[in-house]
Amino acid sequence: MKNKKRIIIGIDPSISHTGIAICDTSGEYIDSETINISRSRTHNQKLLIISAYIKHLVRSMIYSNRFPSCKIYKIICEQPFMGRNSSATAVLWEVVATISQTFYKETGIEMEMISPIAARSKLGISKNASKDDIRRKIESLINKKNLTQDEIDATMIALSQIDNKGVNKREAMRAAE
Repeated sequence: MKNKKRIIIGIDPSISHTGIAICDTSGEYIDSETINISRSRTHNQKLLIISAYIKHLVRSMIYSNRFPSCKIYKIICEQPFMGRNSSATAVLWEVVATISQTFYKETGIEMEMISPIAARSKLGISKNASKDDIRRKIESLINKKNLTQDEIDATMIALSQIDNKGVNKREAMRAAE
């Protein structure tokens, strides 16, 4: 039986637009999506939708042909920013808890957290980089365009977990093209 790719799932949490990205441990981009939830849904409905989506994603990796040669290695989430709006921050932490609990229940893997600044630093992106600068860097690493901003952020989170050899190797291959 062929060895399965070890994958990293990166998450950009939000109550209405959660980004999820999947990369393998060599830095290869596999897929990304945004969970878009209507504003007309109640808070609890939104959390249930996020949980159901995570369950579906994990089960599609384990039981279907969507990701037939992949095994979840790490789940990493962007740490919520502790801003001035304590209500919004509390909601975001509820989203993170829902995602973490669902992944753990489905996989037995504990989700880890990383701050956006630490993720940027690991990829050589300035802590003061604009969203456009981050988009350009991530698009150059994965050689793909037209991702949502949530997918870009989730991909950045996933790629930040790749050892430098994997990321540098991919950049060198792209530079040679």
